[in-house]
Amino acid sequence: MVGALWWAWPAATVGGFFLLTVWHWGSADAPAGPRPAAWLWLAHSCLRGLLLFAVPLWGWPTQTAGVVNGLLAFTGAPTVPTATLATAATALGAVVVAGHLALWARWAYRRQWARLCTELGEVVVLLLLLLALPPQLSVAVYFIFWHSLQHVLRLTGWLGYAPAPGQPRPAADLMPRLAFFLRRAAPLLLLSCAALLVLGRLLAPHLHSGAAWFSLALVVASIVTLPHALLVTLVMDAPRWRAAPGAGSQRWLGPRLQKQKA
Repeated sequence: MVGALWWAWPAATVGGFFLLTVWHWGSADAPAGPRPAAWLWLAHSCLRGLLLFAVPLWGWPTQTAGVVNGLLAFTGAPTVPTATLATAATALGAVVVAGHLALWARWAYRRQWARLCTELGEVVVLLLLLLALPPQLSVAVYFIFWHSLQHVLRLTGWLGYAPAPGQPRPAADLMPRLAFFLRRAAPLLLLSCAALLVLGRLLAPHLHSGAAWFSLALVVASIVTLPHALLVTLVMDAPRWRAAPGAGSQRWLGPRLQKQKA
């Protein structure tokens, strides 16, 4: 179905793919710990996803424009003028900065210091990554060592992983979790790699530049991202949609009310 969309409406599909990626990457970075109100989770997810697009647009405008327009040209869609992308970078940057400041101010007001410190640390790391490396490389590093790793560690619980006796620290449990996942994912992973090699072999005569290969990778990624994002959003993240609107306030006020009653 996604392949048909690329064929029929390439420009709209590029926009839809970017929006889906904003949501999926952002929601995967939801803060750990007690589940916040659903609207806070939605706000944080959108802001984190937009951050991952706004920073390369601002820090690497020429290279990011090359990625976007390379994908549009690869699919036969009109390219976007540089001035339009510059305006988009400014608008996205303003939304991301204002939104994050409001979110952090709320956490500080609620005295959720642990969550605030974790969030600040993550944003600093992402800013350094996205500004230090060109878009293609920073996206690859983020996807492999941040986004995918989070999904792998989360899926191990769904697949029945149980920590060894003694409950090792999370850092010590990392390699056993990865080994557990790889053993179960190996057959499908090998099949996927073989399919990609065959596809690359068939299309190699038509791909004359690195930009074309990267655009092909994005198209392939979009085809598998849609069902994956739907699974994560509608199944794995289903409890987040049911979070009580006042849950965050109740957690903050609860201990204080108990002290007053005592």
